[in-house]
Amino acid sequence: MDLHAISYNVLIASPSDMKEERRKIVEAICKWNFDNSERRIVFLPLLWEWHAVSDAHLSPQEAINQQLLSRADFLLAAFKGRLGTPTEGYPAGTVEELYKFPGPAAFFSQASTRTSRAMLST
Repeated sequence: MDLHAISYNVLIASPSDMKEERRKIVEAICKWNFDNSERRIVFLPLLWEWHAVSDAHLSPQEAINQQLLSRADFLLAAFKGRLGTPTEGYPAGTVEELYKFPGPAAFFSQASTRTSRAMLST
């Protein structure tokens, strides 16, 4: 049976120390898609490690920004122990993605509230 659905790309943004959590986020999205297929809405995870390609003329973050931010309908950022690797003008690549993304975004942190606020205000 064919399923005609509206699809939304969800960029999963996080520092590299979130490998297991990123996998769990993708699993949760897939489970939601399966459990809610009658809604005819599908969320497609975009991950830099799957969907971004190196470009000799761009920094890794610039490649992610050009290739994934423009394709994403939503951005979901997650943090735990570290903010990530600094980029030009931003304390980390994930923070840069949050600031540059023009659409709806949400972020989650396993750090304390005080640490989370400090992470985003730097």
